[in-house]
Amino acid sequence: MCGINGILGCQAIVNRDEVILRMNQAMIHRGPDAGDTYHDEHISLGHRRLSIIGLDESGNQPMKSTDGKVVLVFNGEIYNYKELKSLTPDYPFFSHTDTEVIIALYQSFGFEKMLELIDGMFAIALWDTEKTKLFLARDRFGKKPLYYTILKNETGGSHVVFSSEIRGLLASKLFHPKLNHDVLGEYLQIQCVREPNTIVHGVFHIPASNFCELDLGKFNIISENQLPTRNYWSLKVNQEYAEMEYSDALIKGRDLFYQSIEKRMISDVPLGAFLSGGIDSSAIVTGKQIGRAHV
Repeated sequence: MCGINGILGCQAIVNRDEVILRMNQAMIHRGPDAGDTYHDEHISLGHRRLSIIGLDESGNQPMKSTDGKVVLVFNGEIYNYKELKSLTPDYPFFSHTDTEVIIALYQSFGFEKMLELIDGMFAIALWDTEKTKLFLARDRFGKKPLYYTILKNETGGSHVVFSSEIRGLLASKLFHPKLNHDVLGEYLQIQCVREPNTIVHGVFHIPASNFCELDLGKFNIISENQLPTRNYWSLKVNQEYAEMEYSDALIKGRDLFYQSIEKRMISDVPLGAFLSGGIDSSAIVTGKQIGRAHV
């Protein structure tokens, strides 16, 4: 896992370089291999890297497009990035990472189409310097977290602070955390707080399978406490699978299971598995040995 941080609309923030560095430091356990920041007049971005694919420095983030118009911080893994790379043959790739494939797809197809194409787990913050737009997105099932809070500045404008963890937001020291009493009962009852809410007042999730497009030209008119997000995917019943005979369904389920293991084993570092003794972890290790994937 990696850690991403950012502040949009940060002109009024004093020492914002130090703010992002503090947020990055709070994320060092998520990304011990490398860390860096990006700043322009509108936005500050930070990243802590855990190197899995493309281990050299060319894979470090924040990553810029070759023309410098797009800046990306990304946490997660795109399983089908090698196949998707072939969709942008004219893009001058300088790394062997899935991160750069996201940038290439965005510049070729736009953000929504890019989300339809990629298969993986991710939290994405993509800044288009030319359009002055920030795109935030979370994967279909919300495996990778992305938290944010909206703060008002003294001039009446707004800025958004976002991070992979609430502790990253707290490390910014841009606001004083308060307990969200509205969801305390929910937490005590089910041991969690359902998104988009969190246990901290004014801090929210980007919901799973949702994205947000923030146009800086319209950003200061945002008066709500939450960002306007849109759903880009929903689970649908596959009618072909639903009508299968039981024996055929067993075979198809096994094949899909092995395929899911295989595509998660793309790595430039050694792989391992934790065995709890349960049927889930045992089945995964068995799938590694029997399926097309190999450790």
